[in-house]
Amino acid sequence: MEKIHYFRPLYLALALTISLFSTASTPNRYKTSASLPDSALSLLDEAEARRLPHLPQFRIDMLRGTVYERQGMYHLKERYIRRALQSDSVQHTPLRKLQVLTQLATALDRLNKYEEGIRICTEAIELAQEQGQKAKESELLFTLGRMYQGMKLDDKAFRYMYRSIELLQGTDNVRELAQLSTSYGDLSAYLAENERLDEAIALCEKRLDVISRMSLLPGPPPGYIDQQYGYLYSKLAWYYLQNGQSEKAAETARKYQSTGFAQSQAGQTEIVPYLLGTRQYHKVLQLLDASSALAE
Repeated sequence: MEKIHYFRPLYLALALTISLFSTASTPNRYKTSASLPDSALSLLDEAEARRLPHLPQFRIDMLRGTVYERQGMYHLKERYIRRALQSDSVQHTPLRKLQVLTQLATALDRLNKYEEGIRICTEAIELAQEQGQKAKESELLFTLGRMYQGMKLDDKAFRYMYRSIELLQGTDNVRELAQLSTSYGDLSAYLAENERLDEAIALCEKRLDVISRMSLLPGPPPGYIDQQYGYLYSKLAWYYLQNGQSEKAAETARKYQSTGFAQSQAGQTEIVPYLLGTRQYHKVLQLLDASSALAE
């Protein structure tokens, strides 16, 4: 799965929480490390202790779930998201409940709790349909597909993944296009893993059109379109190479290198599979060394 997602309201809320504590009343230690998960959790501990009126308990639990997701601590994410789900403020607010159910479904998928996950996903999909939230419905359909894939029911898995994509085709809504782009990327990766390279390449080529359409609309944050092209080109170069289309692979790798994403910490190692496939081992070592240095 691609690691960067476009619209994540909870990340924005977490940033807001951090900014609220980055004032004169907050110890300076938070100012330099607020982006780190441990610092975010410390801020949430303080917010919980203060019982801030603008940050109710269910919101703190949701934010904790987001931080633990970033840390890969899905058991803890599940615990706090379940607690948030018990709140009347969540249960009686359909869109809020939809958000929490979606978070819970993702945690259950990661924890291989597929039976309950499928039930939660189904409930959330019905709620998304009632609320007219097509982007969220598409995301949940894809999560459902991942669960069936985890159960080794590949035919059923791909059926739900394709349904996720079909739901948003033709949309002009930038949020729905963002979800569609992500689904194209994830599905093409699953297809490639199953040696269905022609299908994976076809989806990547369709994704190009989606990204182009998004680039003409207001809303995408700075760097997002470049990031989407970077992810796409890095994966497509590898798929072309595996499919015996070496010239197209090289051309696509050059397009990846032309993006800002290719120079970023998050993106510079995405081209490693292609480089390994073309035996450019020296470049791989250079990229890994540079990535390690940036992470220090």
